[in-house]
Amino acid sequence: MKGLHQEGAEIFRWSADCLRESTHGTEEERQRMLALVLACQGQCIMSFSYQDAKALAQSSISIMRQLPTTKETIHALHIWGAFVIDDSEKIRLTQEALNIAKANHYGWWIPKFTMDLAHYALDQQDYQRAELLLQEAHAICRETNEVGIIVQVLLAFARLANCRGDYVEARRLALEGQALAQDMGYTAAILWTTSAAADYALMQRDYSAAYSYYQTGLLLCQEQIDRLSAVSQLIGLCSAACGLGNYREARQHLGEALRFALAMGFEAAKLDVIGAAAWLWKHSEQVDRAVEGASYVLNHPSSYDFMKRRLTHLIADLQSVLPSEVFTAAVERGKTFDLDEIVKMLLIELSQPLSDVSHAREQTITRPLPDPPTERELEVLRLIAEGLSNYDIAVRLFLGVSTVKTHVNRIISKLCVKNRTQAVARARELRLL
Repeated sequence: MKGLHQEGAEIFRWSADCLRESTHGTEEERQRMLALVLACQGQCIMSFSYQDAKALAQSSISIMRQLPTTKETIHALHIWGAFVIDDSEKIRLTQEALNIAKANHYGWWIPKFTMDLAHYALDQQDYQRAELLLQEAHAICRETNEVGIIVQVLLAFARLANCRGDYVEARRLALEGQALAQDMGYTAAILWTTSAAADYALMQRDYSAAYSYYQTGLLLCQEQIDRLSAVSQLIGLCSAACGLGNYREARQHLGEALRFALAMGFEAAKLDVIGAAAWLWKHSEQVDRAVEGASYVLNHPSSYDFMKRRLTHLIADLQSVLPSEVFTAAVERGKTFDLDEIVKMLLIELSQPLSDVSHAREQTITRPLPDPPTERELEVLRLIAEGLSNYDIAVRLFLGVSTVKTHVNRIISKLCVKNRTQAVARARELRLL
């Protein structure tokens, strides 16, 4: 069964092939229409093949930049903006599109881009400017009765309430948008609003309601074969299941989310899964791993705003339960991680049955080491956990660097691990630290 996005992509691909072979109209008209079709094809593909969508958007904007500005230019700018990482460039593209829309009286696009600028203001925590822009967009929509955009404006107001910590109001606005979307039969908007309501219920720690909303959202994603949105719903289900104490189910949802993210090749989706894994590690009492994972995602340039807000709450909780030096060392370790290595490790971990993981962890905690570390080696191990280099350890303990290296190698051998980071993690499991 094909989803709406896949069917749309095939129609646009066929249209692009026809345009390339066509001789009707002028060359400029054909190129303009081709650029528009490529942008639309990319928009359809985005939900299940991110890199292909990005390539199509790049082709579209490259063609359009060579032609005089028209309404089609706006569409190409809008699609390409979804793939730009740099915030200042996103704002520049949005402002350019808004200026074109206002100059040519392209009604629907004016409140749309005004609202997008409000989102960027929210990213910069400029809540006053965001509110003014949203009020402007809402007033335009009321005049023109653009109900589809009103739903999006309500979601933006909900996000503003969330940024201010008013989760009750954020959830109310999301559900108001959901009711409008359902009246219109606007499937995509029903998904957006349901997902938003779930996110705000999660922030309120209303895990049962959040779980129910995410389930509804996942069904909508499955109907449309929308992998990108499905990743968000599965991660939400994982978080809600953790809150309800159902860790087995949480792992299953997270594993499925990771497989979707890998299939799309979408970096931000992988980061979102790692962020959710940090929550799972916290609930599994692997606190140092949770700090490392959260630190990595928070410091990654491709992490988006809502992801960071959730992890900021998490890392604040973790900081309150760990000694300051241990917490700081875990944060610093997280900053040095490699995305591909984390994903590979997480994929293996989530493919194991929970009973096997629990049993293996239980064995590492209870089974005594045949050759435990000496007092001096434990002293070195504690300094490794603080993030000190071999040279710094040598200075602290008044030892030669070669002696410290010997101690480190013995620690790694005795703990049956491959490197210093694994040694610290294993030592914590064995309650040596």
